[in-house]
Amino acid sequence: MDHPRLKRNVTSFFPEQIALALSSSSSSMWVSWITGKAQIGLNVTPHDPKTVKSEVWYGKESGKYTMKQNGVSVVYSQLYPFEGLWNYTSGIIHHVKIDASYLRSIS
Repeated sequence: MDHPRLKRNVTSFFPEQIALALSSSSSSMWVSWITGKAQIGLNVTPHDPKTVKSEVWYGKESGKYTMKQNGVSVVYSQLYPFEGLWNYTSGIIHHVKIDASYLRSIS
């Protein structure tokens, strides 16, 4: 993961890879992002998703974020019990669902 195109632009647990997606019913929206660094190698230590909050603050005006929704976070790991195979563990992946009632309040 030393290739320049894979270089992280953030340090520590700042959000990156932020994604917005409409729900299948179009009555809500998902906000997803990753914090922490993915690891590949023989000895990896999975991140603890409980170390950072999964919350989205938003509001009607830029800089005035008065509403908040909480979500969940997960870490995906592939740990091999065989010698010579490299293990993988992701950064912390966050998902927060914003319901339509909250979306209407900012339109």
